[in-house]
Amino acid sequence: MGLRSAEIPFEKGPGVVRVAVLGASTVMGAYSASNDLTLPGRLEANLHQRFPNKSVEVINAGISGLSVHEQGQLYEKLIQKYSPDVVVVYSGFNDFAGYCRKTKAPAKRQPSPLVQISLPKWLLSVELLVKNSTLLRETAVRTSRIIDASRLDLTGYQREFESLLAVIRRSGAESVVATNSKSYRRTQTTEMQSRLSGPARYYNACFDVDGLHTLYERHNAIIRTAASRAQVPLVPLHDLIPGGERYFADASHFSAAGDQLAADLIADVLANDRAFADMPAE
Repeated sequence: MGLRSAEIPFEKGPGVVRVAVLGASTVMGAYSASNDLTLPGRLEANLHQRFPNKSVEVINAGISGLSVHEQGQLYEKLIQKYSPDVVVVYSGFNDFAGYCRKTKAPAKRQPSPLVQISLPKWLLSVELLVKNSTLLRETAVRTSRIIDASRLDLTGYQREFESLLAVIRRSGAESVVATNSKSYRRTQTTEMQSRLSGPARYYNACFDVDGLHTLYERHNAIIRTAASRAQVPLVPLHDLIPGGERYFADASHFSAAGDQLAADLIADVLANDRAFADMPAE
């Protein structure tokens, strides 16, 4: 079905508890060699240890590049068919790029045949090599192009995030919402912030480091408010996962240690959530 998880049938077996982790490349596991090593894979292993009498299946519902609106479409058109009991939302930062796009209509895409391309085992991926060498190609951005993140109208993002939670609620599933975390922080030196934020500034060139901080803080404020209004549990990963290079592979993607910590923190919330604890055991 296009997901990184192992194939599972739409229909749940008796006593099965399903958790879907919805998001983009961080959830999908951009730096993980297998699904077992992704955030959802590690979450499933953690829940198996905590609830040995429950049959828990965790669906990796992360697809690289998805915006919050597209995550809602993915859930509505596919993920809800698996009848998840709980949906963990880690939305990511892809909506940032939309603020930098010009208002003119994008060029129409021309159809092209699908091609099967296989890479040698020693090559992680062309995309990751390009992403992690951005500093070698980085050029100065004109000041006139920089957008003041504090003045952006974020009502569209708020509407899309609240709509996503509403879609999940209408499907009958419980929600758990996580705020977004990143490697670069205001408390770091200017040099470290610049270095760690390199990929983020490359893909969102209309923001400087301070603008990215501001936008990140405003998005997380919307996420917290939406979770509070929907009365769903919140996992403040932006507070609980320290910045720097131990828990992050780049500006926003978790390292192996970051995936494990995020999975453990989400499992802590699920373990203390009565709705999850009351779900059937085998």
